[in-house]
Amino acid sequence: MKKVERPNDRVVSSILRKGWQVRPVVKPDRPPHYVVNIRGEPLRALPTIMATQQSRAFREPRLGTVVRCIAKSSKEESREVNLDEKSKAMGYSSEELRKAEGLDDSRLAAVLGLAMDRRAMELLFAVGEASRRALPHSVESPCAEAVPDSPVDPKGCEVQQRAIQVAEWVQYINPMPTLKAWRRL
Repeated sequence: MKKVERPNDRVVSSILRKGWQVRPVVKPDRPPHYVVNIRGEPLRALPTIMATQQSRAFREPRLGTVVRCIAKSSKEESREVNLDEKSKAMGYSSEELRKAEGLDDSRLAAVLGLAMDRRAMELLFAVGEASRRALPHSVESPCAEAVPDSPVDPKGCEVQQRAIQVAEWVQYINPMPTLKAWRRL
């Protein structure tokens, strides 16, 4: 987590409608969670977006609510971050989402609550693609070997045996629990 570098210019206030501002950070984030919101600095991350509107994190006076920034107003007006702002925070276009047929506000809230952040998904796909390219049987790998036409490759190893070797290599590089291990969990 210490190696993760987050862009400093990404702040919550950039997704809000005019006339609204974020609440100041009172309780900073603490490890083991990634520390994004720091007291005295602009709010950089919203609370977890849930599948329902008005979850506890977005009730007044918590960090997920925003306040009206009118200087002459004597009464503080606050509200939950709306669905368009939540979709922007997650990297999605609210205009595109609203074009979907039958997607009213309650369904849009459910979709956003169950979705992953677009930028996180892009990074996961990039890591997966980079890992795939590094595998010895990948065409893009610098040490890729030609796929044999016969059931025996040039090294005298049967194709099935080679597949077993690759599977063992992948298991060694990226250990995953076996079915038995999953059942024990």
